[in-house]
Amino acid sequence: MFAKKYRISKDDDFNKVFRNGKSFYGDFFMVKVLKNNLELNRFAVVVSKKVSLKAVERNGIKRKLREVLKKNVNLFPENCDVIIYVNKSILGKSFNEIEDKLKGCFRK
Repeated sequence: MFAKKYRISKDDDFNKVFRNGKSFYGDFFMVKVLKNNLELNRFAVVVSKKVSLKAVERNGIKRKLREVLKKNVNLFPENCDVIIYVNKSILGKSFNEIEDKLKGCFRK
């Protein structure tokens, strides 16, 4: 879990990133990135019920993605809000596969 200051939690912030953010697409997810006026990066991971009806699976996916984000914070530009929307194709993928795809997406 990220510390509270590193999370996007307000609906207005989500909407602003969704409307105005730059999109990057990977095999397992879509990433929206938007510069913010803060001195830090903020993150959010969205896994809808369309991906899995089981909360256990959705939470497991979120945990894996958050861990990848923590390990690779240096890949992100400074002062950005980042939202990751997960696709159904992520089900059954290993941590290493997810990490490789996310790194590839952020290199773009």
